[in-house]
Amino acid sequence: MNTEAGQRKIANPAKSANNAVTKGLLISTSKGYRKISAHGEMYVEALPDLEKAKEILSKLNFRKKNTKRTKKVDSGKNDR
Repeated sequence: MNTEAGQRKIANPAKSANNAVTKGLLISTSKGYRKISAHGEMYVEALPDLEKAKEILSKLNFRKKNTKRTKKVDSGKNDR
C-alpha cells in the first residue's frame, strides 16, 4: 500500500500498530483487530497540516501501562 503511494515500505506493521495503540490513535477490539479512535480520526483530519497534527498529538492524554512494580526498599534501620 505504501509503495503504491510512492512511500517507503513499512518494515514492521505490527510494531507500528502497537505504537499507534500506545499513543491512543488506535484501539484494540476483539480477536486482535484494531480500529481508529476518535483521537486518531482528529489526527488524520489534521494531517496535511503537520503543525496542527503535532498540536493534536501533544494534547492527547494517553495512559502508559505500568509494567514495573515498585518495591518498598528497607532502609536497614531498626526503630526500637
